[in-house]
Amino acid sequence: MKTPALSIRNYPFSDLTYYGKLYPNFGYVIMDFTTNEFDNRKYEFNLKDNKTNKFNGYGFATMKQGGTNAGEMSNGALIRRVQLPQSYFNKADAVFEEIKKEANLALEAQNKALIIKEKYKKKICKDSVKVDFMDNNEYKAICHEDEKIAQLKIKIDAKLAQINQAKEVKRKQMGQERAIKAQEAQAQAAQRQAQAAEQANFNQAMQNLNNDLQMQQLNNNLMMYNTMPKRYDVYLH
Repeated sequence: MKTPALSIRNYPFSDLTYYGKLYPNFGYVIMDFTTNEFDNRKYEFNLKDNKTNKFNGYGFATMKQGGTNAGEMSNGALIRRVQLPQSYFNKADAVFEEIKKEANLALEAQNKALIIKEKYKKKICKDSVKVDFMDNNEYKAICHEDEKIAQLKIKIDAKLAQINQAKEVKRKQMGQERAIKAQEAQAQAAQRQAQAAEQANFNQAMQNLNNDLQMQQLNNNLMMYNTMPKRYDVYLH
């Protein structure tokens, strides 16, 4: 089996990060939702068929509130829920850690390369530096990349502002929905309390009525006893 390719992909306009360990025919794909405030998933682990570019096999999602949802995928669609053994989760954790470890090493190498690049730019981007073995402007084109990056940043910031505005609208909408649900829950709780109180009052009223009837029956019995003719026994000696 060939050495797998490890990768991390993220995008400036997305709150989702992809981690991949890819073999020629299949790959492990981990999606990180931790920065996506509107998704209840934290991580999702799947197996991808490289021929169809769709998920196949067993996968699972770790939820932000705790717990996992696992299932079997076929051609990108969930076909059934399953319970996976702990060894499967351990395998997924090992893959995740492997990718992050290699990514950190790559990031360190990239940072070192950027340091070397900046030193090179400082060396050749002086006005006094000129070359004759090629067009001088082409040779020093790297000296103007900061200007291009700054222009690109303006466009990116404008797009991010739109995204953040849309997120704020969604936050308010979700807040209103939560408030409505909370009010409905309070109303239902109040209704249940009122019904319970009404039932308790009814039960108490019935108990009082039973007590009154028993007392009335006792009084009636006493009255009947008092109105009965008295018996006198006379003894003759």
